[in-house]
Amino acid sequence: RVGSECGLEASELRDALNDGRLAAPVEEQIEWSRGVGITGVPTFIFDEKFSLVGAQESEVFRDVAKRIIGRRLPAES
Repeated sequence: RVGSECGLEASELRDALNDGRLAAPVEEQIEWSRGVGITGVPTFIFDEKFSLVGAQESEVFRDVAKRIIGRRLPAES
């Protein structure tokens, strides 16, 4: 039902779930995630260096963004 509400054809989605064709891409993503050290969801990766795991308040995202921007700006003399 959720698939139909999202505009997916119900029978096609049912077939894809039953025949396993969706499993390979999901398994690839799980393997990649483990390889880069992701241990929980949601995980947010910033600038390929910083990550936040779990639900976070908007202030946390702002703080991370400020730190990343601060690292990229040249130091004032």
